[in-house]
Amino acid sequence: MRQAFRLVTIAGLFLLLSTFSGCNPVGDAMNQAQQAAGSASMQADLGKLAEMYHMHHDANGQGPAGWDELIAFTEKMNKPTEPIARVREAGYNVKWGVKFSTLTEGMTNTVMAEKAGGPTLMFDGAVR
Repeated sequence: MRQAFRLVTIAGLFLLLSTFSGCNPVGDAMNQAQQAAGSASMQADLGKLAEMYHMHHDANGQGPAGWDELIAFTEKMNKPTEPIARVREAGYNVKWGVKFSTLTEGMTNTVMAEKAGGPTLMFDGAVR
């Protein structure tokens, strides 16, 4: 019992000292896990953006003109708008109003949405 108490005390002191010294392995690990989860979530949201962009193109012959048109179309299709709103709030730049037939580089090689430091969405729906 006493040995367990010493072990817990030593571990507590280690965490306390590492926090004050600016080295926080537990906090760093948690930040990395949160960033990874956020990146995976954003990739899923970008996939939903691509899906709705493609559906809009199929229905109207070209991509939506902007965020408001895409969100209105998404609502009309009875799909959740939250993923698209999160991409918008994250500050992604989207190429609006594109006709797929004009993509001379192909859908695989053309960026649909991007943001510095974030995943990139291609017109074929791939997230890189």
